[in-house]
Amino acid sequence: MTEQERQEQQYSEALTATAAATLVLMATQKNHYKKSWQEILKEISKIYQNDWVFEDFMKFGRKDAYDKKIEKVITDLYKSNNKIIIDTLTAEYVEKSAFQIKVLNEQSGLILIQKKFDVKTAINKPNGGVYWFDRLGKNRNDTLYSLSNAIQIGLHNGDSYSTTTKKLQDLFGEDLIKNDLIARTETKRVISTAQTDVCDAVSDKVEMVKTWRTMQDGRVRAGTKRSKGNHVKMNGKTIPYDQDFITSMGSKGKAPHQLTGPKSAWDECNCRCILLVKVK
Repeated sequence: MTEQERQEQQYSEALTATAAATLVLMATQKNHYKKSWQEILKEISKIYQNDWVFEDFMKFGRKDAYDKKIEKVITDLYKSNNKIIIDTLTAEYVEKSAFQIKVLNEQSGLILIQKKFDVKTAINKPNGGVYWFDRLGKNRNDTLYSLSNAIQIGLHNGDSYSTTTKKLQDLFGEDLIKNDLIARTETKRVISTAQTDVCDAVSDKVEMVKTWRTMQDGRVRAGTKRSKGNHVKMNGKTIPYDQDFITSMGSKGKAPHQLTGPKSAWDECNCRCILLVKVK
């Protein structure tokens, strides 16, 4: 086995552990959503059990009471999910920075790094100019508005209980999908940041090169109308560590998941690419 193959095997094993952690995170979020949905169903059931039509619902502060209860459910849900995301990002940063230190020390035969890194700063970096917790905040507000609006429209149209709950459940499911995407994207970004934080700390001590590596399967974005950014062409691209990668979308950055540019979202969202760093 060549040194390159050995290193890629090490990264592959590290990524397998990351994939497992991400699945646990998503499963936990899903369970939180299931519990919250049951609470929302209770509130919808009360409205239909009382045979309220739209005019009844809008009287005597009933709508405001419904909105307050739904707001509490959603707020508690987002607090729980925010905590599990922070815990996962923190664990991944600590683990992957230690992994990168080990790799560089093995390659150089030196003890290059003994410092501790600022985990909080790393997990709270903006992605595409927006912080992940701000994206969650927007999703929370959008979901609250949608759930409030949907029940009003359902009652106004005379929709049945099953029709209304189906519409609200679909809206709730869309919110879960959005937040799963944030969790996956941010986990990859934090891992990438852990790598480059370590490498930046020793870039003046050793000469390094870095390689962009895809998962090399049929899911890699290939510049089609559907997938936009072309990462097939990026696979295997090796440059000096202090230079930036530039993608076909014009996005620029020191590593996958740390790209900037007007179209960087096409490169970043759901990207599974990794960075390999080698001491020359």
